[in-house]
Amino acid sequence: MENTIREILQEMKDADAREAAEKAALEDSNSPASIVARGITVTPGISLKYIILGMVLGAFVLVFWFFMLYILNGKLRAGDNLQEIYGISQLGNVSGGKEEKKWFDFVDKWIIALRDYNKRKFTPEEALELAAIAVKMAAGKEGLDVVYVAGCDLKGEALKVCSALQTRLAKENIRVGILNNILYDAQAMRDLEHAKGVVLVETANATLYSEIAQELELLKRQEICVLGGIIA
Repeated sequence: MENTIREILQEMKDADAREAAEKAALEDSNSPASIVARGITVTPGISLKYIILGMVLGAFVLVFWFFMLYILNGKLRAGDNLQEIYGISQLGNVSGGKEEKKWFDFVDKWIIALRDYNKRKFTPEEALELAAIAVKMAAGKEGLDVVYVAGCDLKGEALKVCSALQTRLAKENIRVGILNNILYDAQAMRDLEHAKGVVLVETANATLYSEIAQELELLKRQEICVLGGIIA
């Protein structure tokens, strides 16, 4: 009987101790018991170093993506040199006064700035005049008084360059014929039969590298002299 009473008293003391501990834990706002009692979900903190690492990796992936787009772009760039790529004389690089914004234009301008470092910068009119003189000299070397300018999808600034060359060289008694889309237009291809000297006028950010290669192959088959090329 005495042992039973002691057990009951001990259980009462243990129950009181547990109740007191739970009450103290609930009063502590930072204790896990208090947080669970209020129904708050605890989310583990994210380390700052992982946030920085994620930002660096994200920036790297973005830069790599833009780099691959630029490298895999199959269109002629303003900073290209036709002499280096195709082995034909580059007679000029003529930029219009108002340019259409294109992707990666800033990269082309940066490359041109590095290539032409410490070189004189020409206005569109000056560049066009120099190109006309270069065409005249190339035609004179071959003894030609008729020259054709040809390219793929000549329009906008490229067509303006062709028309300006036509006007300027007419004063030098050199007739200039314009052949547009010699790869895709049947009439232009027929007119090409009469050509003895051709200047390629290609549009940056529009003409494909493969199209220039096909034009050169066509002119070679027809035994037509390529006087050089101009990038518009």
